Amino acid sequence: MSTNSKSSESCSCVSLLLQKISNLRKKQSFTELDSYVMVSNVDKHAWARIFAEFFLVNAHCTKSHCSFQTDDILWYVPQSSFIYNSFLTSQSGFIKVYRKTSKKQPSPGSQSINWEETLYLNLLLHEVEYVLTCAVCTRTSPQNLQILKKYSQRVYASPSRHRMDSKGESEEFTYPNICFPVDNFEQVFKEIVIRDGECVCVELVAKDLSGQYVSTVFLGSIRYEVLKQVYDSKICSTWNWANNLIRSTGHKRLEFVIMRGPRGKGFAEMAVARVPVQGYQTPVSSIGSYDEKDLLSAVKAYQRRRSDTNLSRWSCVTSSFYENYKSTCHPVKKCPSETDTNRQWPEVEASTIDDEIGNESLALGQLWSTRGFSQAWHRLREKRRADCVPLNAHLTYITLPWSSIVADLMDGCRTPLLTFDKARKMTSPQDKQSVDKAKSGSGQSDDASFDAFNEGSVYSMMYSMAESQYVGRASAQAGPSMSKELEDELVQKMAMSKFQQLEKVKLTGRRVILIRNAERVDRIFPDWMNMAFDANGKYQPYDLNQPLSLPNRTGSFHQFRYDAPITELGCVVSMMIGRALKFNNQHPQKVFTSPALRCIQSCKNILKAMGNSELKMCIEPAFFEWLSWYEVLPDWISEDDLMKSNYKIDNNYKPILSREEIRNRRNESHIAFYDRCIQAFKNILEIENKPGYMLFVVHSLTMDAISRHLNARKTETILQSDMQMIGGNYPYCSVLVYEELADKTWRLVPRAMPSLTYMDFTSRVNFEFVRRN
Repeated sequence: MSTNSKSSESCSCVSLLLQKISNLRKKQSFTELDSYVMVSNVDKHAWARIFAEFFLVNAHCTKSHCSFQTDDILWYVPQSSFIYNSFLTSQSGFIKVYRKTSKKQPSPGSQSINWEETLYLNLLLHEVEYVLTCAVCTRTSPQNLQILKKYSQRVYASPSRHRMDSKGESEEFTYPNICFPVDNFEQVFKEIVIRDGECVCVELVAKDLSGQYVSTVFLGSIRYEVLKQVYDSKICSTWNWANNLIRSTGHKRLEFVIMRGPRGKGFAEMAVARVPVQGYQTPVSSIGSYDEKDLLSAVKAYQRRRSDTNLSRWSCVTSSFYENYKSTCHPVKKCPSETDTNRQWPEVEASTIDDEIGNESLALGQLWSTRGFSQAWHRLREKRRADCVPLNAHLTYITLPWSSIVADLMDGCRTPLLTFDKARKMTSPQDKQSVDKAKSGSGQSDDASFDAFNEGSVYSMMYSMAESQYVGRASAQAGPSMSKELEDELVQKMAMSKFQQLEKVKLTGRRVILIRNAERVDRIFPDWMNMAFDANGKYQPYDLNQPLSLPNRTGSFHQFRYDAPITELGCVVSMMIGRALKFNNQHPQKVFTSPALRCIQSCKNILKAMGNSELKMCIEPAFFEWLSWYEVLPDWISEDDLMKSNYKIDNNYKPILSREEIRNRRNESHIAFYDRCIQAFKNILEIENKPGYMLFVVHSLTMDAISRHLNARKTETILQSDMQMIGGNYPYCSVLVYEELADKTWRLVPRAMPSLTYMDFTSRVNFEFVRRN
């Protein structure tokens, strides 16, 4: 196979070849009439002429080491009629292979060769690169899948394959399917471990050597539950016999599962094995090295000796492994009998990424937004994840029809979702110009939106968070530092994305940062008041996630019941948000916060991490959440008590609404609550009219009220019954950034800062909900 050298990248012949093929495809139209497909006539020698120009004589090459000259192997696809007539008896008879210097090659235009398929086959094998990515994903919100771990591997196309369960056997042709094998799958995907609540996503990205076409040609996912069911279903009499051998030699079971692509397009094979456990060893646990070939050979030998060789049919799968995508003749393969199971593996249907996101969302409905549901759901899933049997999922190969690859690559390019290749290699020349233009415009004062994306401030340690799931070839770790190469890639991706989505407009320079308070103690420990305080009010934490100490407040300690502090993890997360703002150069000139203790503590930690611990907080009671949720109105901690505990409070700030005025609004409606927050925010904007950042650390409902005003949405359309579910769309420490345009309107900057994701928690805002009407 050819390799992508610098010289081949600069040669224009690949682009010219693709252009000629594209023009020829446009001339070829298809019309469906009843059960027939009518194809418009195209010069039958056109495909042969293109093949001869580029693959035989290299008439258009401009470089001495062009990609067309680096491989001297040529593949020829005979016409199907010649195959049937000759009934060839060797595999080499179906697809003919010659060297360029061979004098036995078919002459250009020969009627025995299908020149269209021959051209496409050589194009896919020689002039297209492929990157295979396998990732373990989990759901963190209704519309969000987090990549826990992934691995990308360069693979090579081939019209033949050998069986991965018995390495060393002769190869068999798969054409018209193109195979992408991973021979060292045990080493490549050894870190891919899947547990309950997770899924394995597989993506194959194709890119021609000129960079003109980049597309995802295969993208599917399969859940842990399906793999586990298939893995367990193989426990039958045959494997009971094999387990005796396993128990005595330390071998572990290795099951091969066929994952058919979404909507029947292509399929992938996975080798599933149980992850070795520590301590007590079960008969199928790995306790030493083993020879996989010897084990499987012994099992197959035992199967052949049995009179009934059929394994039980699985309730959740089918066993049609050899499904052809195009009717053709393969005389070299024997027809398998109904009792022959040597070449059959269980087959499962893969789902798309959209299905993976949408299925559970429909099932749970609005429960995701119910107060407390997300936390309970994550706890339950984490318990199931800890109690499950982890499985190794080794991707062995992917096979696709050549026509499907060509159609996806040239007719309907799909942007890769999992594969993060270098931007300069995975983008087209037009996209590269957009990147350069975006980067050159990042320093212009008339579009300050690029401030967050210039190379000097892109969270130089941020930290792999936008790319926290990135796993390189050599390492599967994601940490607080990234290589210069990966950092440059991230800068390019962000700049390009920003340039494509934000138009060039004049800005006033005013920006608003909305942040929700961090995790509160009473949500994690509902009975903390009864367990952490004695009768005299002495505080003694009983969990490491509880605050080590509490600020002194005048009055009874029972006031913490309705004005709770944040947890220790809440402190850490809020400081991480502050650190991100610091590295992103988003330093506020004015800070406003709700009078609730959880908002004040979150704000303090944010400012501390930013290095602005001397910046004073303006406490605005008008930003407190809806009062109808409280049976007893909280007695907020006083500003004097806060200052005694080293909180920086601006005593000169005059609030829009005093604490007493808020208490008098005890029975306000939900619309009145929205109007209260919006009016206070508008008054602050009129006072603080200078360019710069303003930081608001408030509650989820307050964020929704302010964002609706900035998005120019009406509040009359909000129903009181929706108030309970609104808060779930603004997780703890979620961030919204708005910037003011020259016409005094505001626009949302969705990529101003990456979200924070850890295990099942994410701070990502539901932007679709924020923009709702």
